[in-house]
Amino acid sequence: MENAASFNGRVITYTASLWNHESYECILYGMHFAADHYRQKFGNTGKPVSMNQELLFRLKAARQGLPPHAVWLEQMTGKAAYPTAYKPHGWVA
Repeated sequence: MENAASFNGRVITYTASLWNHESYECILYGMHFAADHYRQKFGNTGKPVSMNQELLFRLKAARQGLPPHAVWLEQMTGKAAYPTAYKPHGWVA
């Protein structure tokens, strides 16, 4: 039987663990969409962050060769530089 966990020798990314309801919850949290709810639930420390260490390692390695997103966006759109926002609580990459 063929190994269903890989394709052409490459490991398949299981995106459900990357983009599930908790990912969107993190995005909304970073946008302060439900700030009052989370302050009531977790206090001022925020929700504990859980990140797959292998994924984090690969993301950090990939970022070594890439410009910051704001710079890339400015280059692609031809627009002037603009200040970037702060990194929201829980942003690990």
